Amino acid sequence: MGVSQEKSSHISAIAFSKANKLLKEECESWIGTPYKYGGNDRDGIDCSGLVLQIYLKVYDIKLPRTSLMQSEFCKEIKPGKIKVGDLVFFATGHDINRISHVGLMLDEENFIHSSSKKGVVISSLNTPYYQRTFKMFGRPGHDR
Repeated sequence: MGVSQEKSSHISAIAFSKANKLLKEECESWIGTPYKYGGNDRDGIDCSGLVLQIYLKVYDIKLPRTSLMQSEFCKEIKPGKIKVGDLVFFATGHDINRISHVGLMLDEENFIHSSSKKGVVISSLNTPYYQRTFKMFGRPGHDR
């Protein structure tokens, strides 16, 4: 398995418009939260729980609980069309075709997610591990 290229815990303000200020603040507030399978709060959270909590707070949208169900809830987005706040899905388990991990895009390259080894971190899509396991970008059915 590859190792994620972690970014500074400070999220660049360049990619964020005023409309995304709440998203930026909410994402930053989760950095460093420990990973916990099935976790849904700041004591410990998994990848889909993190995305669920951020979307609920920022957009007032309740997403499904698992990464697979979240991918089915989204409209697939082509790589050149992604926006801040879109979701990114990976197949990181034994089944290379089954979505098992989700993150939230912060710009065209970096995403926030809950890593089972490091907790909530920012990683790059350019990392070989994430390039190899990438499945799709998705946008929940709302206008941001």
